[in-house]
Amino acid sequence: MKYQNAGEILPPELLQMVQDYIQGGYLYVPKRDEKTAAVPTRYQVELQKRDRHIYEKYLQGMSGRELAVLYHLSRSSIRRVLQKERQYYEEMKVTVQQILSRWGLAPCAVKQIYTTAWEMDGQYILKVYEDTAALRRNLLIQTTLRGMSIPAASVIPALDGAQWVYEDGKGYMLMEKLSGGKTVSIKTDAQLPYRMGEIIGRLHQAFLRCEKEISFWDNSLLDELNGWVKEQLAADNWSLVSEEAFSAVISRLSAEYDRLPRQLIHRDVHFGNFLFDMDGSFSGYIDFDLTQRNIRVFDLAYFLLGLLSEKENGLGKEDWLRILDGVLKGYQRQTALTDAEKRALLPVMEGIELLFIAYYLQVDDRCAAEESVKLLRFAEENEEEITRRCLRA
Repeated sequence: MKYQNAGEILPPELLQMVQDYIQGGYLYVPKRDEKTAAVPTRYQVELQKRDRHIYEKYLQGMSGRELAVLYHLSRSSIRRVLQKERQYYEEMKVTVQQILSRWGLAPCAVKQIYTTAWEMDGQYILKVYEDTAALRRNLLIQTTLRGMSIPAASVIPALDGAQWVYEDGKGYMLMEKLSGGKTVSIKTDAQLPYRMGEIIGRLHQAFLRCEKEISFWDNSLLDELNGWVKEQLAADNWSLVSEEAFSAVISRLSAEYDRLPRQLIHRDVHFGNFLFDMDGSFSGYIDFDLTQRNIRVFDLAYFLLGLLSEKENGLGKEDWLRILDGVLKGYQRQTALTDAEKRALLPVMEGIELLFIAYYLQVDDRCAAEESVKLLRFAEENEEEITRRCLRA
């Protein structure tokens, strides 16, 4: 029988429970009755989610050493996780190669760029969906935007004319790969904040026209905060955010919420989804998987405070405040913000960070949750200055 370190296998909360009964000794764990062995436990499900999360961060460029620190695991544990996840995705790579024949594409160089996205020969992107309803939404909005001459990736029909392919319980959609992907510097490019405001504003105007043809589900940041976010923070005993601080954000947001304009929004606004060519020109919008009806100011708040979470931006307080001014001015060049939106921008930023804190706690990424706490504190500590700049925009 092989000895295994419980600290490398069990989730921290389960390990602590076991340590209430035994510490530093050997414990035999009998096999589960075969009738129930196939039923995954809650901890198994959480471990699967954690491992998938680790692999996503690996694809985004994090090293094994960084992942070990982030998840409080040994380097060997991280290697085992990555090896297991790679095996799954290598098997998936074979499936992807086979699926490409439905578009008449011969086997080619396939590169995984995200857990659900694959790039082929630098020309195409294949997205894989377990939720075909999400696939249909993405397809519909990309097709509608292109019909309005808005720069979004064109969807490539399969040989039988179908816009997407269903195989073994998954949906596959093939798109052209948009040009762009240049790393931009919003800190050093003085015009970029204003341009990004315009770019977000133009997308919102296009979304308004889309609403005549597209029916999307309604979502509410306030309902999310009062629902699963509050439950998750309470389940964590309010260790990262006090219940009083949470209630203060809810109170400020509730005071304006019913007056905030609602429409289709992107819901994931960052430079990875808004592409720029090497000459600095804007080349297109991608990734509409989260598009929904919600408060319009959500996209601005998400983009602005999110800039501080991207360490490569190297933004200080004054840099960020200058960017805030530029983005709001650029946005209003396309569409005016209401007074309620200007007053609500700060509590919306805080609400989004509360959402992130709760999400990261769900996937057992406490370090990321603590980073979101820092952004929440930044917003709280600079409340007066941020509000003043929003109101004068």
